Amino acid sequence: MTTLQVKKSKLKQLSAYMLLCGWLLLLSNPLLSKETVTWRVTDWPPFYILEGPDKGKGIYDEIISMISSYMPEYDHITVRMNTSRVRAQWRLGEKVCHPSVLVGETFNTQSVVNSILLPHRIIIHRDKEKLFSKDDVVVDQLLANTQLRGGVTLGRYTSVLNNIVEEHKERQHLYKHPNYERLIRMLLSNGLDYIIEYPPIISYTAQQMGLDNPTKSLGIQEIKDSSYISVAVGCTKNAWGRAMINKIDQALKQESQDPNFLESRLRWYDEPSRKILRKLYQDVYFKDKM
Repeated sequence: MTTLQVKKSKLKQLSAYMLLCGWLLLLSNPLLSKETVTWRVTDWPPFYILEGPDKGKGIYDEIISMISSYMPEYDHITVRMNTSRVRAQWRLGEKVCHPSVLVGETFNTQSVVNSILLPHRIIIHRDKEKLFSKDDVVVDQLLANTQLRGGVTLGRYTSVLNNIVEEHKERQHLYKHPNYERLIRMLLSNGLDYIIEYPPIISYTAQQMGLDNPTKSLGIQEIKDSSYISVAVGCTKNAWGRAMINKIDQALKQESQDPNFLESRLRWYDEPSRKILRKLYQDVYFKDKM
């Protein structure tokens, strides 16, 4: 190799080294790289839809996407976590946000309300609609009615409902099964007359089965004082979390000015539930959006 060739080789090596150093400097510069926000998700359609043709169209998937679009200065990633894991991440001070925490929880720093949900309702097959004269029922009386076939999952509901179901669990006309999806499919195929469930889960399962939703939802008198559930975004309870929540609040307030913002919130509800929720959003949702 000639002296000129040696010089050219060394020059190429030096250029490659300088290029590598430049890239490393660029990647390590906090002013140029984006901070990553981890969003907790879980497999619970249609609140979160992680697979299939409707992937990303769950109620809280859509909220994550909306907030992310308002905060492009961050990299947003989703990670499957159960409740225990996300709380452990918060205790460790990790940069994690959870889009569906109940308002009032103390494990996190919370945003303004991001959605309103209905509590459990009685879901009836429309073939039995004529047997119900009111839009709400006394579930204690319903479970005692031997003329109707009901389905329940023991221990799955709120404490009030769990206590009532426990009193009736030995009744032969009640079908008990630990898998609530099994009960839904039995109701949709007319194998049961009613179950206790969240309406969006019914609508989603009916669509997955290729059915027009053959059900109607009714309120439960025993829980009428808890007529809705307020949900917020929760982030880590530290300075980082508070800064994130301030930005998330601004995104939610801006979104609330869009006349179509309710579309994704109501997509999976039946019409009786949509009617109730539209009024709740009008009466309640905007109180903390000023």
